[in-house]
Amino acid sequence: MHTILIVDDEKRIRNIYAQLFSKEGLKVIAVSNAMDANDILLKEKVDIMLLDINMPEVDGSTLGEITNAFHKKTKVIVVSVYPVDDQEQIVKRAVGYYDKSQGLNELVKKVRAVLCNGVKKKILIVDDEQKACDLFSRLLNDAGYCPITKAGAKEALQYSKEHEKDIDLIILDLDMPELDGIDFFDVIKDVQPQVKVIIASVYPVDEQKFSIFDADDYYDKSDSNSILIDKINKLL
Repeated sequence: MHTILIVDDEKRIRNIYAQLFSKEGLKVIAVSNAMDANDILLKEKVDIMLLDINMPEVDGSTLGEITNAFHKKTKVIVVSVYPVDDQEQIVKRAVGYYDKSQGLNELVKKVRAVLCNGVKKKILIVDDEQKACDLFSRLLNDAGYCPITKAGAKEALQYSKEHEKDIDLIILDLDMPELDGIDFFDVIKDVQPQVKVIIASVYPVDEQKFSIFDADDYYDKSDSNSILIDKINKLL
Protein backbone atom coordinates (compact mmCIF):
# COMPACT_ATOMS: atom_id res chain seq x y z
CA MET A 1 0.00 0.00 0.00
CA HIS A 2 1.28 3.47 -0.89
CA THR A 3 1.69 6.04 1.88
CA ILE A 4 0.79 9.72 1.57
CA LEU A 5 1.93 12.31 4.12
CA ILE A 6 -0.25 15.42 4.47
CA VAL A 7 1.55 18.45 5.92
CA ASP A 8 -0.79 21.38 6.57
CA ASP A 9 -1.35 23.52 9.65
CA GLU A 10 -5.11 23.75 8.99
CA LYS A 11 -6.93 20.86 10.65
CA ARG A 12 -9.93 21.17 8.32
CA ILE A 13 -7.71 20.77 5.26
CA ARG A 14 -5.89 17.80 6.79
CA ASN A 15 -9.19 16.08 7.52
CA ILE A 16 -10.54 16.66 4.00
CA TYR A 17 -7.40 15.31 2.36
CA ALA A 18 -7.17 12.38 4.78
CA GLN A 19 -10.71 11.28 4.01
CA LEU A 20 -10.20 11.79 0.29
CA PHE A 21 -7.06 9.68 0.00
CA SER A 22 -8.18 6.99 2.41
CA LYS A 23 -10.96 6.34 -0.10
CA GLU A 24 -8.29 6.11 -2.79
CA GLY A 25 -6.81 3.15 -0.92
CA LEU A 26 -3.74 4.95 0.42
CA LYS A 27 -2.25 4.83 3.89
CA VAL A 28 -2.66 8.39 5.19
CA ILE A 29 -0.50 10.19 7.73
CA ALA A 30 -1.41 13.80 8.54
CA VAL A 31 0.65 16.29 10.56
CA SER A 32 0.35 20.01 11.26
CA ASN A 33 3.97 21.15 10.98
CA ALA A 34 7.27 20.57 9.22
CA MET A 35 9.12 19.20 12.26
CA ASP A 36 6.59 16.40 12.77
CA ALA A 37 6.68 15.72 9.04
CA ASN A 38 10.45 15.30 9.09
CA ASP A 39 10.16 12.87 12.01
CA ILE A 40 7.71 10.80 9.97
CA LEU A 41 10.03 10.85 6.95
CA LEU A 42 12.85 9.49 9.11
CA LYS A 43 10.71 6.58 10.37
CA GLU A 44 8.33 5.72 7.54
CA LYS A 45 8.51 4.98 3.83
CA VAL A 46 6.49 7.85 2.37
CA ASP A 47 5.65 7.79 -1.33
CA ILE A 48 4.03 11.22 -1.66
CA MET A 49 4.00 14.30 0.55
CA LEU A 50 1.31 16.95 0.13
CA LEU A 51 3.09 20.07 1.33
CA ASP A 52 1.55 23.39 2.34
CA ILE A 53 3.81 26.45 2.10
CA ASN A 54 2.63 28.79 4.87
CA MET A 55 3.24 27.07 8.20
CA PRO A 56 4.55 28.33 11.55
CA GLU A 57 8.19 27.89 12.64
CA VAL A 58 9.47 25.92 9.61
CA ASP A 59 7.73 26.68 6.32
CA GLY A 60 7.02 24.42 3.38
CA SER A 61 9.90 25.77 1.32
CA THR A 62 12.44 24.66 3.93
CA LEU A 63 10.82 21.25 4.36
CA GLY A 64 10.80 20.84 0.59
CA GLU A 65 14.55 21.44 0.48
CA ILE A 66 15.12 18.96 3.33
CA THR A 67 13.00 16.35 1.58
CA ASN A 68 14.81 16.76 -1.74
CA ALA A 69 18.18 16.50 0.00
CA PHE A 70 17.60 13.66 2.48
CA HIS A 71 14.40 11.84 1.47
CA LYS A 72 14.81 11.60 -2.28
CA LYS A 73 12.33 8.73 -2.73
CA THR A 74 9.48 10.86 -1.37
CA LYS A 75 7.72 12.80 -4.12
CA VAL A 76 6.51 16.28 -3.16
CA ILE A 77 3.29 17.87 -4.38
CA VAL A 78 2.90 21.45 -3.20
CA VAL A 79 -0.63 22.42 -2.10
CA SER A 80 -1.12 26.11 -1.44
CA VAL A 81 -3.38 29.12 -1.84
CA TYR A 82 -0.67 30.68 -3.99
CA PRO A 83 -0.96 30.46 -7.79
CA VAL A 84 1.01 27.59 -9.29
CA ASP A 85 3.57 29.92 -10.91
CA ASP A 86 4.40 31.35 -7.49
CA GLN A 87 4.56 27.89 -5.92
CA GLU A 88 7.13 26.81 -8.49
CA GLN A 89 9.38 29.70 -7.46
CA ILE A 90 8.99 29.06 -3.72
CA VAL A 91 9.41 25.26 -3.62
CA LYS A 92 11.85 23.96 -6.20
CA ARG A 93 11.89 20.47 -7.73
CA ALA A 94 8.46 19.32 -6.59
CA VAL A 95 6.79 16.81 -8.90
CA GLY A 96 3.51 18.71 -8.84
CA TYR A 97 1.83 21.92 -7.77
CA TYR A 98 -1.80 22.39 -6.74
CA ASP A 99 -3.72 25.62 -6.21
CA LYS A 100 -6.22 25.07 -3.37
CA SER A 101 -8.85 26.99 -5.34
CA GLN A 102 -8.92 24.10 -7.82
CA GLY A 103 -11.31 21.21 -7.28
CA LEU A 104 -10.30 18.17 -5.26
CA ASN A 105 -10.56 16.00 -8.37
CA GLU A 106 -7.58 17.87 -9.77
CA LEU A 107 -5.52 17.01 -6.70
CA VAL A 108 -6.54 13.35 -6.94
CA LYS A 109 -5.44 13.32 -10.59
CA LYS A 110 -2.02 14.72 -9.66
CA VAL A 111 -1.52 12.13 -6.93
CA ARG A 112 -2.62 9.29 -9.20
CA ALA A 113 -0.28 10.48 -11.94
CA VAL A 114 2.69 10.39 -9.56
CA LEU A 115 1.80 6.96 -8.16
CA CYS A 116 1.24 5.52 -11.62
CA ASN A 117 4.45 6.92 -13.06
CA GLY A 118 6.41 3.93 -14.29
CA VAL A 119 3.63 1.48 -13.47
CA LYS A 120 2.92 -0.52 -16.62
CA LYS A 121 -0.54 -1.85 -15.84
CA LYS A 122 -3.45 0.47 -15.16
CA ILE A 123 -6.81 -1.00 -14.17
CA LEU A 124 -10.11 0.87 -14.39
CA ILE A 125 -12.65 -0.07 -11.70
CA VAL A 126 -16.25 0.64 -12.70
CA ASP A 127 -18.64 0.14 -9.79
CA ASP A 128 -21.34 2.37 -8.29
CA GLU A 129 -20.68 1.06 -4.76
CA GLN A 130 -17.99 3.12 -3.03
CA LYS A 131 -17.08 0.24 -0.70
CA ALA A 132 -16.35 -1.99 -3.68
CA CYS A 133 -14.24 0.73 -5.34
CA ASP A 134 -12.26 1.27 -2.13
CA LEU A 135 -11.72 -2.46 -1.62
CA PHE A 136 -10.59 -3.13 -5.18
CA SER A 137 -8.37 -0.04 -5.14
CA ARG A 138 -6.53 -1.16 -2.00
CA LEU A 139 -6.26 -4.69 -3.34
CA LEU A 140 -4.77 -3.60 -6.66
CA ASN A 141 -2.37 -1.15 -5.01
CA ASP A 142 -1.05 -3.94 -2.81
CA ALA A 143 -0.66 -6.19 -5.87
CA GLY A 144 1.45 -3.58 -7.68
CA TYR A 145 -1.16 -2.32 -10.13
CA CYS A 146 -2.38 1.22 -10.67
CA PRO A 147 -6.12 1.42 -9.90
CA ILE A 148 -8.41 4.11 -11.30
CA THR A 149 -11.89 4.15 -9.78
CA LYS A 150 -15.08 5.46 -11.37
CA ALA A 151 -18.40 5.31 -9.52
CA GLY A 152 -20.57 4.96 -12.59
CA ALA A 153 -20.51 3.70 -16.16
CA LYS A 154 -21.07 7.11 -17.76
CA GLU A 155 -18.14 8.65 -15.90
CA ALA A 156 -16.00 5.61 -16.71
CA LEU A 157 -16.93 5.79 -20.38
CA GLN A 158 -15.87 9.42 -20.58
CA TYR A 159 -12.59 8.61 -18.85
CA SER A 160 -11.99 5.70 -21.22
CA LYS A 161 -12.44 7.93 -24.26
CA GLU A 162 -9.95 10.46 -22.88
CA HIS A 163 -7.37 7.83 -21.82
CA GLU A 164 -7.86 5.16 -24.45
CA LYS A 165 -4.24 4.02 -24.52
CA ASP A 166 -3.75 4.11 -20.74
CA ILE A 167 -6.14 1.35 -19.66
CA ASP A 168 -4.93 -2.25 -19.62
CA LEU A 169 -7.92 -3.89 -17.95
CA ILE A 170 -11.40 -3.00 -16.69
CA ILE A 171 -13.14 -4.48 -13.65
CA LEU A 172 -16.83 -4.01 -14.41
CA ASP A 173 -19.91 -4.28 -12.20
CA LEU A 174 -23.21 -5.23 -13.86
CA ASP A 175 -25.92 -3.41 -11.90
CA MET A 176 -25.43 0.36 -12.11
CA PRO A 177 -27.88 3.26 -12.52
CA GLU A 178 -28.28 5.20 -15.78
CA LEU A 179 -25.90 3.02 -17.81
CA ASP A 180 -25.49 -0.58 -16.69
CA GLY A 181 -22.51 -2.88 -17.14
CA ILE A 182 -23.98 -4.66 -20.15
CA ASP A 183 -24.41 -1.45 -22.15
CA PHE A 184 -21.02 -0.16 -21.01
CA PHE A 185 -19.37 -3.39 -22.17
CA ASP A 186 -20.95 -3.13 -25.64
CA VAL A 187 -19.78 0.47 -26.06
CA ILE A 188 -16.27 -0.03 -24.71
CA LYS A 189 -15.65 -3.08 -26.90
CA ASP A 190 -16.71 -1.12 -29.97
CA VAL A 191 -14.18 1.66 -29.33
CA GLN A 192 -11.47 -0.33 -27.49
CA PRO A 193 -11.75 -3.96 -28.59
CA GLN A 194 -8.26 -4.74 -27.26
CA VAL A 195 -8.98 -3.85 -23.62
CA LYS A 196 -9.42 -6.77 -21.22
CA VAL A 197 -12.61 -6.88 -19.13
CA ILE A 198 -13.38 -8.84 -15.97
CA ILE A 199 -17.01 -8.82 -14.87
CA ALA A 200 -17.19 -8.48 -11.07
CA SER A 201 -20.66 -8.93 -9.63
CA VAL A 202 -22.66 -10.33 -6.73
CA TYR A 203 -24.27 -12.68 -9.25
CA PRO A 204 -22.86 -16.20 -9.65
CA VAL A 205 -20.45 -16.59 -12.56
CA ASP A 206 -22.92 -18.61 -14.65
CA GLU A 207 -25.43 -15.75 -14.47
CA GLN A 208 -22.71 -13.24 -15.32
CA LYS A 209 -21.83 -15.23 -18.44
CA PHE A 210 -25.49 -15.26 -19.42
CA SER A 211 -25.53 -11.44 -19.25
CA ILE A 212 -22.19 -10.93 -21.03
CA PHE A 213 -20.89 -14.08 -22.68
CA ASP A 214 -17.69 -12.70 -24.23
CA ALA A 215 -15.92 -10.99 -21.33
CA ASP A 216 -12.33 -12.06 -20.69
CA ASP A 217 -13.15 -13.42 -17.24
CA TYR A 218 -15.71 -13.34 -14.44
CA TYR A 219 -15.49 -12.81 -10.68
CA ASP A 220 -18.08 -13.50 -8.00
CA LYS A 221 -17.68 -10.82 -5.30
CA SER A 222 -18.29 -13.44 -2.62
CA ASP A 223 -15.08 -15.23 -3.66
CA SER A 224 -11.72 -14.47 -2.06
CA ASN A 225 -9.66 -11.46 -3.12
CA SER A 226 -6.81 -13.73 -4.16
CA ILE A 227 -9.00 -15.27 -6.87
CA LEU A 228 -9.50 -11.85 -8.46
CA ILE A 229 -5.77 -11.09 -8.36
CA ASP A 230 -5.02 -14.47 -9.96
CA LYS A 231 -7.45 -13.69 -12.78
CA ILE A 232 -5.87 -10.28 -13.34
CA ASN A 233 -2.34 -11.70 -13.31
CA LYS A 234 -3.27 -14.28 -15.94
CA LEU A 235 -4.76 -11.66 -18.26
CA LEU A 236 -1.93 -9.16 -17.86
